[in-house]
Amino acid sequence: VSQSRYFAQYNTIGGVVAVGYMDDKLIALKTNSILFVVGDGPNETGGGNTFTEPELISADTGCTDPRSVVLTPQGLMFKGPKGIYLLDRGLNVQYVGAGVEEFNSYNVTGACLVDEKNHVIFSIVTTDTSKKYQLCYDYFTQQWSVINGIRAVDADVLDGDHLVLDSSLRAPQKQEGTDFLDNNTAYSIRVKTPWIKVSGIQDFGRIWSAEILGKYRSAHTLNVKAYYDYSTSYYDEFTITLGVIVN
Repeated sequence: VSQSRYFAQYNTIGGVVAVGYMDDKLIALKTNSILFVVGDGPNETGGGNTFTEPELISADTGCTDPRSVVLTPQGLMFKGPKGIYLLDRGLNVQYVGAGVEEFNSYNVTGACLVDEKNHVIFSIVTTDTSKKYQLCYDYFTQQWSVINGIRAVDADVLDGDHLVLDSSLRAPQKQEGTDFLDNNTAYSIRVKTPWIKVSGIQDFGRIWSAEILGKYRSAHTLNVKAYYDYSTSYYDEFTITLGVIVN
């Protein structure tokens, strides 16, 4: 509380939504601004304050979901009014949520760093109980993926395992990736590539064949849709059944 009041007197753009620590800095995130100080701060009685004067990092964006703040090796990630951002260790604000903008209207219920997999997982909740998502950011490849089927009201990491508490408020569930089961239910993965441009504006090119490179785990069916000319309705669909591979 004393920290929130301390920052409030230096900026009139609302109160502090969330506070995070990064290196030697205390980061205060408001709705539309970010500030930082260094030092140990006041004690319980308000004395012994060694905070420096707050310095403004950004007056363009801030944090709207306090549960979205998570410290990563790259810096502090959080959800702002326009999506998910990264405040790197050089105090530069970067927008990293372009790949999951369609989920910006949903509230974040938890954000966890799973450093053994280079993942940051954001649990989100919707008013429609049939929609269950988690957003996974791989900070090594800087790629997003969406986990469908989990309506987590909270999440945390324990001994390297990502634990989620679902909407039924049962005991936390551990997400496993080795047996491809989630709460004893099989799940699938969907990969969407950017548009593939084969030539420049003045040239013409065609793709006659394509190869999908992956690591075989077990027998499964692979469904492929190929879209053309930036259309979301014009596509070819192929089904490939992969059984036992004989070396």
